[in-house]
Amino acid sequence: MITSLKELPKIIVVANISFSIYNFRRNLMDAIKQEGMEVLTLASQDNASIFLNEQGYNFQPLRYLNYQRINPSDDIKLILELYNIYRKYKPVAILHYHIKPNIYGSIAAKLAKSKSIITITGTGSMFSNNITYNISNILYKIAFLCSDKVFFQNKDDRDLFIRSKFINKNKTVLVSGSGIDTNHFTPDICNRLDDSNNKEITFLLISRMIWEKGIAEFVESARAIRKIYPMTKFYLLGQIVKGYNSIPAEIIKEWESEGVIKYLSVVFDVRPIICKSDIVVLPSYYNEGIPRSLLEGMAMEKPIITTDSVGCRDLIEDNKNGFMIPPKDISALTNAMKKIIEIGPQRRKEMGIFGRNKAKNEFNERNVINEYIKTIREIKN
Repeated sequence: MITSLKELPKIIVVANISFSIYNFRRNLMDAIKQEGMEVLTLASQDNASIFLNEQGYNFQPLRYLNYQRINPSDDIKLILELYNIYRKYKPVAILHYHIKPNIYGSIAAKLAKSKSIITITGTGSMFSNNITYNISNILYKIAFLCSDKVFFQNKDDRDLFIRSKFINKNKTVLVSGSGIDTNHFTPDICNRLDDSNNKEITFLLISRMIWEKGIAEFVESARAIRKIYPMTKFYLLGQIVKGYNSIPAEIIKEWESEGVIKYLSVVFDVRPIICKSDIVVLPSYYNEGIPRSLLEGMAMEKPIITTDSVGCRDLIEDNKNGFMIPPKDISALTNAMKKIIEIGPQRRKEMGIFGRNKAKNEFNERNVINEYIKTIREIKN
């Protein structure tokens, strides 16, 4: 339940799930508080919701936000639900993340005469076929008209929307993903973990369990690598979701029973798991923003393997902080895994150091937060 808010200017943060807000927006929300404003968070309720309230981020669950499927009746109710909240609290600005909050939240904000900011955290499978393209075309054009600023997390997505005449460039802001707090994600914490007896090479993939993240390719490559290097380990970490492109829990259990991977479910703190891994992998062909899991691995001095696809390519310098492969190419992924094993621990360490420096210099969370604060100040006035 939402706590009583002081009579301060308010910022509302809206996303699909509390877990996302809690894990990825806390430092931004703290910066907003330092500006003398109150923060209200809206999302579907999950295990992280209580932590938002405990830390003063004033959580309120959204009853009609069903982010895993399209339901026109619920979507209309969601617009009305958001409209009533926006009218009640009269925020200085509203920050929307993810597709439904972006679209329906910006419409509700316009109706409530509130300022709003959209963040495109990747286009996913929006443009994968004509039906979704046409629907997304209409809805996003409306959303962009209703919003005051649109943040893009990579240049490819921004160029696509500008080229498609969805939006004028002057309304856009380009940032380096959500950024990464390299003081929180640091290899120093790994020194506290006793890993001295670990002689196995471990590959880690962190993602929602959907096919387009390249999870099937990861599993196929794991099968091939384990035949050559039977002591290698392959971990999957992330939420099992519902939807047309989701991987059923039964299939993941089959992979575990086969012994090819270990599924680690969802954790609030991924750092200990990254510490115990040697390489972070994301063979995605999903249109990402800037993949958070790769940034976390880089910040903790882990080499990465990823694809030459939207969002992913922004993070990889081939043969410097890891290896880049073509999307959907199991053979290339297997070869990259084999190569990163064979180069040895010293070369992997060098790649990890290069990756951390890249994360610190190019994807610093502080720079991203400063852009949001700057934009909030502008639209506030």
